[in-house]
Amino acid sequence: MNPNELDVRALSRSSAPAVPDTETAAQRSDRIFAARARRLAEREQPVREPRGESCLAFAVGGQTFLVPAQRVRAVIAPRHVNRLPCAPLALSGVTEFGGKLVSLLSLALLLGAPPSVGRLMYVMLELKGVCLGLTATQVVGLTTVALEELGPPADLGEVTPLVIGLASSGAHLLSVERLMFGLRVRASRLEVLGVDEP
Repeated sequence: MNPNELDVRALSRSSAPAVPDTETAAQRSDRIFAARARRLAEREQPVREPRGESCLAFAVGGQTFLVPAQRVRAVIAPRHVNRLPCAPLALSGVTEFGGKLVSLLSLALLLGAPPSVGRLMYVMLELKGVCLGLTATQVVGLTTVALEELGPPADLGEVTPLVIGLASSGAHLLSVERLMFGLRVRASRLEVLGVDEP
């Protein structure tokens, strides 16, 4: 053999783990399967992605809120909003939407923020055939929220019971179920009742 040539076979033999000459076929088979099992166990486990939900983000009263996109029927700027006599201030009034009279709720007033001036937009929600409009001063857009990574709700006063949790973006995820079926008027105020999530 040319001394300048590399003996690949000798190199592979020297780097291979020492195996006793007395190894039987059964022992060799067990050794191979054990090595394969170790390699399979060492493979990187797939990362479990957190469950995400598409949400519409909108701003009002100096805060950003989220509602599930599947519950949003439309974002409208109605020409006519009719006030309800003796209703809480947070109930902005009613407007016609989809052939129905729909109540409009002001989160800004529930937050204790001053009333918004100018023409407002309303995020129209629908659940179980019931519609409700939420005031919005700005629609931020659609975003995906990792539900498993939500933090506890921040203290938002009267709005806090309506919030499911705080997203990493700092936006508050609202419970449409509580908005629709967990509010009642009492002594000219809105109260939040306990409502189980669907």
